[in-house]
Amino acid sequence: MLAAAPKFAVGDRVEARFEGKEAYYAGKIEGVANGAYAVAYDDGDREARVGEALIRAYVAKAVVPTEDRKSTRLN
Repeated sequence: MLAAAPKFAVGDRVEARFEGKEAYYAGKIEGVANGAYAVAYDDGDREARVGEALIRAYVAKAVVPTEDRKSTRLN
């Protein structure tokens, strides 16, 4: 039986649960081997052998434009 193709590839933007903790942190896949991933997090941390179940696709946060605010001058 053939192993399933990896869900993520080197260079993919992802969010992963550092050290398996609850919170997800943004990063990038640096390597794929034996069903696990090497992740370089945006804050500079790195982690090897991260299981696929601890990684999800990165979704950019929506930026809502605000109206231009005119400064008012007090006399």
